Amino acid sequence: MDESLPAPRDHAQAYALTFPGAYVEHPWGETVIKVNKNVFLFVNGAIAPEDGVSLSVKLPRTGADLLQMPFAEPMGYGMGKHSWVTLLLMRDDHTPLELLEAWIDESYRAVAPKRRVAVLTRCASTRLSEPKGRRGQIGPTRRTQPCKGRRGADGDSRRRDWRSRGGSMTNFAYEEGRWEPPVAGDEDATLLGFLERQRATFAWKSGDLDAASLRATLGPSAMTLGGMLKHLARFEDDMSTEWLHGREQLPPWNAVDWSADPTWDWRSAADDSPEQLYALWREAVARSRALFAAAMAEGGPARRPGGPDSPAPSLRYILLNMIEEYARHNGHADLIREAIDGRVGHDPPG
Repeated sequence: MDESLPAPRDHAQAYALTFPGAYVEHPWGETVIKVNKNVFLFVNGAIAPEDGVSLSVKLPRTGADLLQMPFAEPMGYGMGKHSWVTLLLMRDDHTPLELLEAWIDESYRAVAPKRRVAVLTRCASTRLSEPKGRRGQIGPTRRTQPCKGRRGADGDSRRRDWRSRGGSMTNFAYEEGRWEPPVAGDEDATLLGFLERQRATFAWKSGDLDAASLRATLGPSAMTLGGMLKHLARFEDDMSTEWLHGREQLPPWNAVDWSADPTWDWRSAADDSPEQLYALWREAVARSRALFAAAMAEGGPARRPGGPDSPAPSLRYILLNMIEEYARHNGHADLIREAIDGRVGHDPPG
């Protein structure tokens, strides 16, 4: 056990309290984290804090997939019918902290008032559009500054602690700028690392733009950076839901007649604000990252929905397909962004 890393229980509570309006209560001898009197995290006391954590979160988007994992089950008292999932996470299992944070984030968004979620949306847009700081790195000392406006229950801004477990599971923060894949990592880390590098490059090429710039075109092409944000948000969701798990397409994509309007994502982006487009992409990436990390932990790069004899694509194939798609559109983004404001370069500054 790595004593330098936080216990899952401590990290879950500390992270949950960084959300706007979050506060802690202790009814029935248990610990709950609330926003606007609504619980978004139950921290159960059945496990010694130093050993792990049993917690419950509301997961309307990813809960069905997560329930396929051995450490997840529907929450009791009928709460499972309302998308509440109980997770048993032992410290020795080395659950990536990025997954824990993604689940808490989804739960908060599911119960918080719209005005609170709007703070997060503005925060995500700001963090996407302002890459800065030292080069991203793997290791337990990595940190980022909190978003302006995200405060704990005591009113003080809190630092978010982004950490990795090493090995094949890593954490990423685009606001720290350039990120390098591991030069001697295993296949898991290499595949995920190159995908994250492409995502970070796209975040830099598309970030910090107003509505007019996101609608700007180059030459005879109708392609825009706003359309690219929406298209890649759809791509993230489709790969991590339909391809990875064989499930139905997520909203808003499932409401579109793609046969009749195959470029809806590109075309309709002109009707969305920069805040909406940035948040749409960031949230899709967060969902996708959590699902891919869980799938990698379950079966590695060879994992296929339905088992090894399934005709479905392997996780390896899906990740390589994503790297290819991002690399292709990063080339488009290079040209469009240079024409907008002269931003050039191969990688985000580090």
